[in-house]
Amino acid sequence: EENSSDNCVFDGKINASFESDCPVEFHSQTTVQSYPYDIFNIYVQRELSGLGISIAGGKGSTPYKGEDEGIFVSKVTQGGPSDKGGLKVDDKILKVNDIPMMDVDHSNAVQILRNAGNTIKFTVLRQKVNIQSENKEIQPH
Repeated sequence: EENSSDNCVFDGKINASFESDCPVEFHSQTTVQSYPYDIFNIYVQRELSGLGISIAGGKGSTPYKGEDEGIFVSKVTQGGPSDKGGLKVDDKILKVNDIPMMDVDHSNAVQILRNAGNTIKFTVLRQKVNIQSENKEIQPH
């Protein structure tokens, strides 16, 4: 009676056996996801303590979200430079100072951030989360 797309729970972990039933497709090589998202440029001023973020993912690492091998913000220190700049947990980092972060591995990403200077421009992809509450309409997933 139930249709199988009920198994598509997008909490960042997609059960592989139900992948073909899922209406939302994740393409590991591209940033084109079919959920609604915004792309932001966020400027962060490095402090002595660092940037105040942790990153996860990267090519060849365990994907942070679904099958996406991109670099994601996994932690933001409250009151730290990244928090002040507006970075959020789960943001996907597309570029750092216009250096593409799509196909880099984790240690490379860390190096890029380390060498990025004192004012860093992050280009991030952020999923729109408030759609349902704003429209008072449940999107069929």
